[in-house]
Amino acid sequence: MASLLRYGVNRLSLGVQSLSDEDLRLLGRPHDAGQALAAYALARRVGFANIGLDLMWGLPGQREAQWLEELKTVVGLRPEHLSCYGLTLEPGTPLAEEAAAGRLELPEEGEQGRMYVHGAEYLEAQGYLQYEISNFARMGYVSRHNSGYWEGRDYLGLGPAAVSTLAGRRHENPSDIRAWAAEVKAGTCGQGAVALTPAEKAREMVMLALRTAKGLRLAAYRKATGRDFFKDNEGLITALRQNELIRISDGHLRLTKNGFLVSNVILERLSF
Repeated sequence: MASLLRYGVNRLSLGVQSLSDEDLRLLGRPHDAGQALAAYALARRVGFANIGLDLMWGLPGQREAQWLEELKTVVGLRPEHLSCYGLTLEPGTPLAEEAAAGRLELPEEGEQGRMYVHGAEYLEAQGYLQYEISNFARMGYVSRHNSGYWEGRDYLGLGPAAVSTLAGRRHENPSDIRAWAAEVKAGTCGQGAVALTPAEKAREMVMLALRTAKGLRLAAYRKATGRDFFKDNEGLITALRQNELIRISDGHLRLTKNGFLVSNVILERLSF
């Protein structure tokens, strides 16, 4: 780790995922909780002053009290940044197959909702600002790298399956490492970039902005599309406000914490 500092790396993110060895085995992770804590301690000893930890909630058998206790332990370490992601069962993965066969019991929907909302409230009470659906940071430590995606800035992806978006054009590297290496050797990486359409740009602007605590700047939407977001979504916006899933102020439309919880459903119903 010390060599990373010497080469100019100033922010480190560690995929802890869980402090339960049982949960880590279930997730197929090769490390245990002790190793994760040891890695964090080592990073501090060598001089890293900006460390983020990744955690997962909504794990099979997990309950709200367990999640809040885990957050309490992690907050005691005083990392600068926390990413807390709800478990998603991807088709074709061992966990998805186990759940489909009835051999795994995921927390029921209400329990997951309480984990998310109460976990976020606890972190904010401990000084971690929620600046995106799954990301929290102490003052001054919001991730510029992460924020670049959500604000629609250009980004360069390196390695197999990495995606780049530069000057309105998008390219995805081959997922097969041999095919990717062949492109690198031939100097052809990025040559298949495709220009994003105005509709794709508008959709991504809305989807990415509504993931953040800042929300969607309505004037920016009008400038980019020539349309009025309220008129495009009048009935849905009324329903969302009545159910306290959004708030509108200072020219921005933002999701509330409960809105974040059902953001995928909301985004599917919006017109861009």
